[in-house]
Amino acid sequence: MRLRSILRCLPWFLLALPGATQAASPSPPASPVGRWITTDNQAIVEIVLIDHRLVGHIVALTEPLYPADDPDAGKVKFDRENPDPAQRARPVIGLRILEGLTLRESGRWEGGTVYDPEIGTTYSCKLRVTEKGTLDLRGFWGLSLFGRTEVWTRARADSDQPAGEKSKQSPSPAGTTSSPPP
Repeated sequence: MRLRSILRCLPWFLLALPGATQAASPSPPASPVGRWITTDNQAIVEIVLIDHRLVGHIVALTEPLYPADDPDAGKVKFDRENPDPAQRARPVIGLRILEGLTLRESGRWEGGTVYDPEIGTTYSCKLRVTEKGTLDLRGFWGLSLFGRTEVWTRARADSDQPAGEKSKQSPSPAGTTSSPPP
């Protein structure tokens, strides 16, 4: 009699088993592809996937022109701190600052570099999208222990500007930048 009860329950158990294993398996990591507002709320970086590697470009700045107290006042910001003099005339909007990150089994993107145009320095980096939906970007020299983590937030789909502010200069559809009107 007990065997008959077990045999009656067995089909239900077998039907429930695949659902239980699916619920227990980890979901794939959230994608970092998209637009992100930097920690200091000064830029939006668009991250795309090219040949299984992440690449990120600055697509908008809160202040695209140098301030009045700067020697380059009123000019569009450019990569003036780059250690390579040939690269110093590049505009910051459109500048590639992330590259080479590949997805690891851990769900982290690692093995890439991040460039800081404010000081002209390139760091090794890794990143991940957190459960909160933010992006943790860790830049470091040598070991990850010797670095800093920035937390970026995903930009709203309807905005190309940090914090909803409109930039005086924005990327054109062709990926070039347009200058502000005189």
